Amino acid sequence: MKKIKKILIGVSLVVLSFMLVSCNLITKTPEAIANTTVAKVNGEKITKGEVDELAQQYSDYMASTNGADYVTSEAGIEAINDYKITVLGQLVTQTVTLQKTEELGIEIEGDELDKEVQDKYDEIKAQYDTEDAFNQILEQYGYTEESLKDDLKDGLIMDKIYTEVTKDVTSTDEEIQAYYDANQEKYTTEPNTISLSHILVADEDTAKDLKAKIDAGEDFATLAKENSTDTGSAAEGGSLGTYNLADGSLDNFVEEFRIVAAVLKDGEVSDVVQSQFGYHIIKCDERTDYPVKPLEEVKDDISAIVLKQNQDTLYNDTVDKWEEDSTIKKYEDRLSD
Repeated sequence: MKKIKKILIGVSLVVLSFMLVSCNLITKTPEAIANTTVAKVNGEKITKGEVDELAQQYSDYMASTNGADYVTSEAGIEAINDYKITVLGQLVTQTVTLQKTEELGIEIEGDELDKEVQDKYDEIKAQYDTEDAFNQILEQYGYTEESLKDDLKDGLIMDKIYTEVTKDVTSTDEEIQAYYDANQEKYTTEPNTISLSHILVADEDTAKDLKAKIDAGEDFATLAKENSTDTGSAAEGGSLGTYNLADGSLDNFVEEFRIVAAVLKDGEVSDVVQSQFGYHIIKCDERTDYPVKPLEEVKDDISAIVLKQNQDTLYNDTVDKWEEDSTIKKYEDRLSD
């Protein structure tokens, strides 16, 4: 009888165990959670722990820049979850790429690579005056010495893959000429500059009415002071300041504004331009254009730029093809805690 009772107790415990699991009353250990598979790349697993480690670095950085409360706020949690999805995609691409090292004849272990990693680590560390300053930066970005070296190693291997894939890429005279023709403003004897003003209003009819007044000779600055909803520039008669056309200064403006403003002639006023902020009327207060350098003077610089563009294109296309030919499964629903 005792033997039968023991068997029944054993059966009961098994049944109870299944019931507890099905009711989520048994929680996974942190180790089990970290080992949860969130993607498979040609059979190679990417774990939740790998994603969480990078997400934690991002979380630590956000906490240091936006305050500790941010990462527990609704916006912070959403940002971190979005980041996890992005990281998973990056890890998939990296895994696909690193799987090609043997095929490409690239060593992923050895004294030579270890020395490169140490040299890179020392180079980064040397940028800081003290050990404490360096350690503070590591902590801010969620790194340890070991994890930083791991990332540096992966980065060096990825660089070697890039070099191997793109070793035969060149730039042609035709490509160099086309780039030179399309980017004249970058190769002037002095940087071209443009001084801009604008009037911003909420509706198109008001903007058209103001444009008509300007065309009829009314003062732009006065109309900006009286009507522009951009209060910062309105007080200055709509003035937005002076910008270098060669260094990307205009990139701070939304695309619709930037495209129109960049080609205005000295004293010219644009038609009404719509952007996410409303309706603009843009004036070029002053423009200074300098002569373009001869191609021969800048050919080497342009050749390097075109070469890098061609290398990037080939590399990205190659990695895309590797991904297409791979068996990849993602389990994004497992990323959330």
